[in-house]
Amino acid sequence: MDPQTELQHRETEQDLESQARANAALIAVSLSLTLFWVLNIVKEGNASFKAWLTLLPPVGPLSGLFALATACFILVWVLTRLTHRQSSPRASSFSISLFVIATLLFFFMTFPPILSLFV
Repeated sequence: MDPQTELQHRETEQDLESQARANAALIAVSLSLTLFWVLNIVKEGNASFKAWLTLLPPVGPLSGLFALATACFILVWVLTRLTHRQSSPRASSFSISLFVIATLLFFFMTFPPILSLFV
């Protein structure tokens, strides 16, 4: 293989690895956002769960929600990075779609008028 072709091959591999890292982050943030709004609904409907989530009394149960969502992000990101070293156009479109859907759901499901329909 000539040096120019080898350089292009290396750059393509680096691009795929960069896309895989971005996909892992998008998937992780999507799942942590989803966990956040689901647990927020459970928290509003269950007083004992709300008390369990209170890690810092001045912050209230949001401290537990943020801690669990952050733990979910880290866990999913690490697992996704370990299992998906390279990306594909299909994986990228999936992770972007998942992120958009999760963001919209998070917005609407934490919006008080809509949240009140489920609590």
